[in-house]
Amino acid sequence: MNKGKWILILFLLTFTVIHAQKKQKNKKTEIAKTEEVAHKGIKWMTMQEALKANAKSKKKILIDFYTDWCGWCKKMDASTYEDAQVIQYINKNYYAVKFNAEREEPITYNGKEYKMQLNGNRGTHELAVFLLNGRMGYPSTTFLNEDLGMIQSVPGYIQSNEMYMILNYFSQNKYKSTPFEQFQKEFNAN
Repeated sequence: MNKGKWILILFLLTFTVIHAQKKQKNKKTEIAKTEEVAHKGIKWMTMQEALKANAKSKKKILIDFYTDWCGWCKKMDASTYEDAQVIQYINKNYYAVKFNAEREEPITYNGKEYKMQLNGNRGTHELAVFLLNGRMGYPSTTFLNEDLGMIQSVPGYIQSNEMYMILNYFSQNKYKSTPFEQFQKEFNAN
């Protein structure tokens, strides 16, 4: 081989090695950023804070309805809401509300005031009853659009991979045109 071919081969090998190192460095940086987001957690708000933030800058609202005694709520907090991908997606696309359905102050939502309704030792907040259509199971996750209109409530514990898919479905407005089953197949195919 002549000297020119050797130089070209060395150049291509060097370029390939440098490119691979740069790609690996970018991947490590991306993983570090995801871990940093996960470490910080979801930026939870009260309902009042989310409504105020939405008045300034429109975003969909995710409401996590829970109670202090709910074991599945605690499990969802410890797993689903600790998943880095879920945390990052919620913080970017939603105002996230932690709403204790048995302990909230009066809230004005769409021009109406909602309060706690006591029932024996416990009570239930009227806004929780309204947004969950009287289906008081916990945890329940409710999604509101940018104009504070109800999109949908999803009852029960949601695993992180399912939550990530649901978050995408609502934030991308796919619920307006695509049945969830179809979206689910397409989402899982990617």
